[in-house]
Amino acid sequence: MLRRFVFLFCIAVLLYGCFDEIQLDVPDLEGQKIVIEGSAIKGDETLEVLFSVRTPASAASNNEPSTIIPISGAHLIINDLAFPEYQLFNDSTMLLPLTLFEPLVTIDNGSTFQLAVQLPDGRNYESAPEVLFPVTEPEQVDVELIVRPEVNSSGNVVNRNFVEISISTPLINAIGEKAFLRWEMDAIYRFVEAPPPDDNPFEQMLTCYVPRNIGLNNVVVFNGRKSTDNRLTRFPLIEEPVTHQFAHGFLVSVFQQSLSPSAFEYWDQVQRNNTQSGGLFDPVPGEVISNISNVNDSEEKVLGFFYVTQADTIHRLIKTQEAGRPRGFCFGQEFLEDPDDGICQNCLEIRGATLEQPDYWID
Repeated sequence: MLRRFVFLFCIAVLLYGCFDEIQLDVPDLEGQKIVIEGSAIKGDETLEVLFSVRTPASAASNNEPSTIIPISGAHLIINDLAFPEYQLFNDSTMLLPLTLFEPLVTIDNGSTFQLAVQLPDGRNYESAPEVLFPVTEPEQVDVELIVRPEVNSSGNVVNRNFVEISISTPLINAIGEKAFLRWEMDAIYRFVEAPPPDDNPFEQMLTCYVPRNIGLNNVVVFNGRKSTDNRLTRFPLIEEPVTHQFAHGFLVSVFQQSLSPSAFEYWDQVQRNNTQSGGLFDPVPGEVISNISNVNDSEEKVLGFFYVTQADTIHRLIKTQEAGRPRGFCFGQEFLEDPDDGICQNCLEIRGATLEQPDYWID
């Protein structure tokens, strides 16, 4: 799904900030569908809002990826009350303090959310009301090493290791209902530099922590109302091929989300479309439902979905022995063939790398 570039906006800026008039280079959208998708995630003290307005990838010229469409404004509607004074920004994540909406609105289970978007050409779009449901608290994340034969580039059959990541969680939420659940994931791996050369034994050997995006195109949902159990046990989320990134520790963060029935229907259809193999007996992928419409033109078909959720996070450190003890990059054949490899002498050259160990990394 959409990745997060978080901007912190203080109340003073939101209430009293001034914006200069901007001349927008508006693309010609005549006859072309647009995609509006996003989410509002309620935390203990903030509401994290992310959305994007763009062209569909299949409609972009020369088979290029989708492109962001300029907008003239966007805001939330909570419990039928609009908040246009708190403008949202296209393709950016905003953290809004819950106190911004008080005392007009108290955001809690059962609150409804809508996204309103205005384009420079005067078109206005709104999402249908989405209900906020409580999320269940995940109990644990399990991992299992799987060995699977594969044909390599030379045409030989070799065994390849994968780590299967699964989750166990209750299905009954705080209001006593079976939950509709969705999961997203992130990861961080530990990278250890090569030992210092013999002629400089006092050179410092650094350890870096590197972010890894996993499961970006891997939509995983579960309909608790179709289960006869009150608990989900070792439900598989993703399989990750084992690489040098698992050599010194691979920390997975799983974000468990609550969904409304309509949001589940949307993500379930996305999941089914993504997993179809294209075989003779597979159903033809359908156009995914949307809860967004043109306020003034009900005939216009809009793609995408806006949903609201609560989320609970659980972390799991996958240790090297659980991944089959893979060799580290700077201690493997790749480094031996090129001992001057830059990242083995300075791991901070890896994109996003930091020397700071996350607070939730517990060996």
